[in-house]
Formats: sequence, C-alpha cells, structure tokens
Amino acid sequence: MSYIGWNILMAFLLFQGILSSQLDMPDYFSYWDEFFCFILFIFWILKLVVNNYHSKKNTLKIVYPWFVIILIGLLGNAIFKYAVPAAIIRDMVGYLKFPISFFAVRELGWDTKIARSLKKVGFIWIKIITIIMFICGVLCLYFDFGMNQEEIRMGIHPYQFLFHHPTVLVSVSVMCICLFYADEHRKKYFMYIIMLTAIIVLSMRTKGLAFVAVFIFIRYGSSWMRRYKVMYWGSILAVVIAAFYSKLQLYMSYSSSGREVLWIGGFNLLRMCFPIGSGFGSFASHISGRYRSVVYSFIKSADFLTFNGEATSVLGDTGFPYYIGQFGVAGIIVLIIAVWRMLGIWHLKNDEEWHYGSAEDLLMVYIAIALTSESVLLSFGCEYGVVLAVLLKLDVVQRVKNTGL
Repeated sequence: MSYIGWNILMAFLLFQGILSSQLDMPDYFSYWDEFFCFILFIFWILKLVVNNYHSKKNTLKIVYPWFVIILIGLLGNAIFKYAVPAAIIRDMVGYLKFPISFFAVRELGWDTKIARSLKKVGFIWIKIITIIMFICGVLCLYFDFGMNQEEIRMGIHPYQFLFHHPTVLVSVSVMCICLFYADEHRKKYFMYIIMLTAIIVLSMRTKGLAFVAVFIFIRYGSSWMRRYKVMYWGSILAVVIAAFYSKLQLYMSYSSSGREVLWIGGFNLLRMCFPIGSGFGSFASHISGRYRSVVYSFIKSADFLTFNGEATSVLGDTGFPYYIGQFGVAGIIVLIIAVWRMLGIWHLKNDEEWHYGSAEDLLMVYIAIALTSESVLLSFGCEYGVVLAVLLKLDVVQRVKNTGL
C-alpha cells in the first residue's frame, strides 16, 4: 500500500468508533476487528512458514505463553463445562485480538510501513483531528451540541465527542498522545499533547485522570528514572493500585452491584476452579452473558441482564475479573510471563541500557489502569496491538537519537 493507504488504515483503527456511533452501520460491521485479526493471523502464519528457523524460534519464544493460556482456558472448558462452544470460540477470538495484532504487525513489517507513513503525512491529520476535538470540548462546556453525557461529574457533563461513550474518547486520546510522544520530534507536538490531555480531563473518567498523572510523572521525571529504578516503577505501580482501589471502593459502595459481584465472583472462581479457572466464554464478558454461561446460575446480579433477558454492558465493565476467573492461578502466572516477555522486546536486559519513560510504557500502564474498570483488550484489542507495535518502531528512532545505542 501507499502512504495514503497506511494512513487510512491507521485512521480507521483510531476513529472507527465514530462510524458505528454516528452512522447506521450494518450489523456485520461490528465484526471488523475479528476479520482484521483473522487476516493478520493468516499472513503471519504464511510468513512464519517461509521464514528461517532462527527467526521462528525467537518469535515463538515470545509468543507461545499467549497460546499456553488458550490451552489453560480450553482445559477449564472441558472440565467444568460452563460455556457452550459458540461462546468459547468467540471469546477465544476476542482474547487473541491483542497479541495477534501486535506480533503479526511486527513480523509482517507493517509497523515500519505505518510508522513511515505517519512521519510523512500521518501526524498532520492526527493534529487536525486533535484541534477539532479540543475546540468542540471547550465549546461543549457552554453549549449543548449532543457531545456530552447527561450525567454530571465534578460540575460538568462528561465529554465524549462523536463517540458513543467517553471511555472510547479517552482510549483514542491516549493512543494519540503515545504516538506523538514516540516520535523523535516530540517537542514540536507539545501543544497537541496538552490539548489531548485536556480532552481526557473533560471526559471525567478516573482511568483517564490516572493516565494523565502517570504521563506527567514520566514526562518530567526522566532525569532521575535511570538512577532510581525502584522508585520509578514503584510510583507507577502506586498509581495503578490507587486507580484499582478507588474503583473497587466505588463498586463495593453499591450493595450487590454488578461490578462488585464480578470482582467477588472472579476470586470465587479462582478458588472453585483451582488452578485453571472456569474457561473461555464463562465469566465477566458480554459473550458469557449473551450465551448464558452456567456460572451465572450461582454468581448472580440483577445488573447482568435486562428485563428482556439481554446481557448488559456491566458484564464487560471489569477487565481483571475476566482473567482471574476464567484462567485461574495457572493462567495468571502464564499471563505475567507473557507480558514480561513482551516488555522485554523494548526493555533491554542490560540495566545501563534500560529504556525508561517510553511511549510503550505509557500505553501499557493505561491498559493496566483501564482493566480495573473495563475489558479493554476485548473491546480494543486490535487497536492497541497495532498502535503498540507502531510505537515501538517510532520509539526506536527516539532512543537511538537520545542515547546513541
């Protein structure tokens, strides 16, 4: 594809939520990410087949923990039989969207092509859209353009722009900030990063405010990150835990609320289905509710289903219980290994060359924060996977320029 084609792909990944929110799209449009993931997977397999053994071995070493979790999940399905086959397959695809998008885009070389297209013309349209979102956000403080939620938080209506929910706006804004921050000319994007930060604040989402705090810390703490490694990661971990604790306290304040039941139920399944969990399609996802998982016969909440018996959005509003309940202790351990090896792609083993404060760190921290209140990798797995791969490619240039590595 040409530069235009790669920019169109990136624009679609970032802003397709506007299409589904503002236009009467056909039902099959909602499966675009599954189709995209399937195409990536096919191309990736073909590339592995024709690639040399050494490259395949290095790739598989990093990738295989993500697929070990699939075996753990399927074992839970086989033993406990809480979910029907259709739910298992669909949930498995949802789980795979993030790792497949990240690894396939890297192996196919799409990360390089997208990064080059962004540096050539892509950052121009991201800047234009940022200005539009910022201006609309400021105007919406005084006028009703239908871009805000009805509820009031801290004296204002949460801003959502043309998306169907402020959470989507926060997600897009975070990815745009990370893209700007990863480029070697990041200083010239300072005003646009400020605008995106303001947009996140106007959304009034706890996860967005927590991300802003982490971003400011990383942005202005680079001078001592290398000297005080424990304080650096400890401070970021403290912010994630604070966001987690605030959400948990909020959920617990509503007696028997759906989110409270999901958190408690996740740990109950951890104990009941030790050590492998309840399996795919069984808990804490919209799919599990749609296909009536047996788990909901003993983990119950009135918030899980509508009066018509349809699964509510609450079932997808807590990310960590999804992994805790479905994959158990064994799955959590393997997942930690999988994420650690992914981090190892851009964090060198030599402490003197360890790269701190990267755009990839920012995005991964936001994902960790968002998982306290939503199944973010099920909803935006493809987007985050592709953007993370592109960030790594953009940030390599910045790292070489700053350190001479």
